[in-house]
Parts: sequence; structure tokens; C-alpha cells
Amino acid sequence: MEETNTLKETVKELDQSAKLIRDLVSNLIKLRHSLLKAYSGLSKLLEEPELMKPAAPSPTPLPAPPSPPTPTP
Repeated sequence: MEETNTLKETVKELDQSAKLIRDLVSNLIKLRHSLLKAYSGLSKLLEEPELMKPAAPSPTPLPAPPSPPTPTP
């Protein structure tokens, strides 16, 4: 009976470990895809430097914030 319980616990632990490994591999695959996308984007920027230029400035300047009221004595 003792061996049966030990085997059941071992199988349960192995199942949990297998699930963790599957999750880890899945996350590593997602990370790989993200890194490949990032690398591809950086490569495009290096090939086309005009993509790195800042956007055109807005036609109207932003209004200045109102000055705080001056205290009166």
C-alpha cells in the first residue's frame, strides 16, 4: 500500500513537471517569435533610415499654461 501511494505521488509530481515544461517551451516559442519580429523591425529601420526620422511637428504650437495668480498684500 505504501508503494502505491508513493507511486501515485510520483506520477502526480511528474505530471505537474511535464505541464510546467510544456508551459516553459510554449513561452520560449512565443519569446522567439517576438524576438524575430523585433529583429525584423530593426533590420527595416537600418535599411530605411528615413523611417527613423521624427514625425512632422504639429502645425499649431501648444498653448502655454496660465501663470499662477500673484498674491496681493
